[in-house]
Amino acid sequence: MWISEKGIASFKIYQDMFPVVEKVLLTLSDCESKCVASSAFLVEDTKKTTIEILSYIASGYNNYDTNFKATEYNKARNAISMTQSNLILLNNNKLLSEENLNENYNALEDKLKMISGVLRKIEKR
Repeated sequence: MWISEKGIASFKIYQDMFPVVEKVLLTLSDCESKCVASSAFLVEDTKKTTIEILSYIASGYNNYDTNFKATEYNKARNAISMTQSNLILLNNNKLLSEENLNENYNALEDKLKMISGVLRKIEKR
């Protein structure tokens, strides 16, 4: 990942989340090759929610309004949970291996806790 001393690329949560999002997207690309038309929407929806994780983090980072910042970080948490849910569905439909499910699910869960910590700090202000 390209890192800068300025802007969103300097934000620790974004830096830590970026490789997790990339891994999920790579895993989803593998799912597409196994996908039938009836489950293609699930892969596409999962890609969208995965990308939204970084988008919401960036949106919160660039806002000075504490309430809006917290709202965007909560949206990132929701996007993580939706991505996890979709990964479970992909596994149940035999499009995602148990190993890939566990690896991606747990990596997302670790980052969810990280965002929760930031939210606790915001709420204490």
